[in-house]
Amino acid sequence: MKRETADDMRGNSMSNDASAFIKEYCAKTGRDPARLLDVAREVQARFGCVSPQSITAISREMKLPRADVEGVVTFYAFLSTAPKGRYVIRLCNDVVDMMKGARDVGETFSRELGIKFGRTTADGLFSLEWTPCIGMSDQAPAALINETVFTHLDGDKARRIVGELRRGSTLEGMVDTFGDGNNAHPLVRSMVMNNIRMRGPVIFSDFQPGSALKKALSLSPAEVIRDIKTSRLRGRGGAGFPTGMKWDFTRQAEGAEKYVLCNADEGEPGTFKDRVILTECPHLFLEGMTIAGYAIGARKGIIYLRGEYAYLRAFLEKTIQDRRDSGLLGRGICGKADFEFDIRVQMGAGAYVCGEETSLISSCEGSRGDPKNRPPFPAQKGFLGRPTVVNNVETFACAARILDQGPGWFANMGSNGSPGTKLLSVSGDCRRPGVYEVPFG
Repeated sequence: MKRETADDMRGNSMSNDASAFIKEYCAKTGRDPARLLDVAREVQARFGCVSPQSITAISREMKLPRADVEGVVTFYAFLSTAPKGRYVIRLCNDVVDMMKGARDVGETFSRELGIKFGRTTADGLFSLEWTPCIGMSDQAPAALINETVFTHLDGDKARRIVGELRRGSTLEGMVDTFGDGNNAHPLVRSMVMNNIRMRGPVIFSDFQPGSALKKALSLSPAEVIRDIKTSRLRGRGGAGFPTGMKWDFTRQAEGAEKYVLCNADEGEPGTFKDRVILTECPHLFLEGMTIAGYAIGARKGIIYLRGEYAYLRAFLEKTIQDRRDSGLLGRGICGKADFEFDIRVQMGAGAYVCGEETSLISSCEGSRGDPKNRPPFPAQKGFLGRPTVVNNVETFACAARILDQGPGWFANMGSNGSPGTKLLSVSGDCRRPGVYEVPFG
């Protein structure tokens, strides 16, 4: 595919390839306005930018106001109206990465490329940018190059990366040592390490896919919510709202169509525990989402996966398909003819604010990730204006384990006010950075 050039940007023309691709991809999405971010991401990936001419074409094909399309493209950090290099180096500049030497690594990249941060090389091969936390603080300094993660960087590695890419090496070929667990999976093939330092009984113990779901389906939806309430599970995303209460509010809300949204956009600096669940325990949190769907009467679920974790997308989508093939998603789940639930992955595009639930919902709808005033709460009016449960990855994983092992088992761990276990992301000035599962409270 032809990448947009500066001349294309200044003129009124657009390559035939870009025009044809936009028309084809918009048709593939059914011209659904909620898929606008997907369209913009694909155009960016294919052509190096979403040029003004591409914005006009998307607007025409999606039958959306041009201002809405431009608003989305200019909101997300991973989208650009100006051409980017073939390789976009995004070096993390959060506090841990800086402490571990990111500034020196950045100076090396800048010197080797002959450009300052925020610029693109004259040959169009490289763009160099700083980016906020990419969820790799336990293996800093780290960078994203397109969708490939490079960890434990130093000056020598930076020079080698630039040299090999100039000589025609591929990003995939440059990752010759894989991390542990599913980081070495054929659909992941990443150098990222899990760094699980302490395993506990809730998240990091063995799990048989379908075991929790079958127990949930032997109960009524009201009984499932009762068990979540009895466990006293609180949301693991920060606010600590009682999960059973949130599910109950959503179930009781008016509306025939309801949704389950999984917040996999952990953007807080130094946070990476959900990344490890996504990698090593995908069935656990997917099962939790499915149980939530049964409990509230939803048929559709969405995983909002942060753009920084795009390297996990194919693996997660394969896991979702495996669950469909095993009768754990789709129609007639586990032989229950009247229960239908499916899940899709919605990619983010580099917006920290989308970790907030109303911003996340806006982004899933194909809009700018602008937060909304509450009330109404998502349980009343969420995705597409319908009642919606929004929980994070860890919360859904806990919910599945509760249905598998029982609410009393979960409630007997941790403290009276905060039962269960909690994952901690530990990094910075420490000997053993990584993820620790500890009793909560």
